[in-house]
Amino acid sequence: MGIQNKNLTKAWVYVSEDIIKSNNQQLDVFWELVLDAFHEFCQEDGERVERTVSSLKNHWSDMNRGCKVYGTCLKSVMQGPISGMQQENLDGAPKMMYEARGKGKWSYKDAYEVLSVHQY
Repeated sequence: MGIQNKNLTKAWVYVSEDIIKSNNQQLDVFWELVLDAFHEFCQEDGERVERTVSSLKNHWSDMNRGCKVYGTCLKSVMQGPISGMQQENLDGAPKMMYEARGKGKWSYKDAYEVLSVHQY
C-alpha cells in the first residue's frame, strides 16, 4: 500500500500545482484529474490498480489527517527532544508519539515524504 499512498500523494500534488487550472477547479473535476494521475503513476510503477474517485477521496482524507498529526509529532520532537532520549531513538520518536495518540500504526511514511517536500 505504500507505493499507492505515494502515488496518490504525487497525483494530488500534481493536480494541485497545475498553474493553468490553479484553484479554479471544481471539486469533482479536481478529483477526476487526481484519479487519472494516480492511475498513470501506478502504471509507471508497474502497478495495476483500479480505484474510484470516492475511494481515493476517502483514503486521501484519512492519509492527509494522519500526515498532519505526524507532522505535529515531528515538530514537537524537533523543538525539544524528550529528556534522556538518545539520537538513534529520535528518528522513531515522532512515530511513537503518533501511535501513542491512539492513531494506530504509522503507515503513511511515503506519502508524508512527498508532502513534506511540497510543504502542504
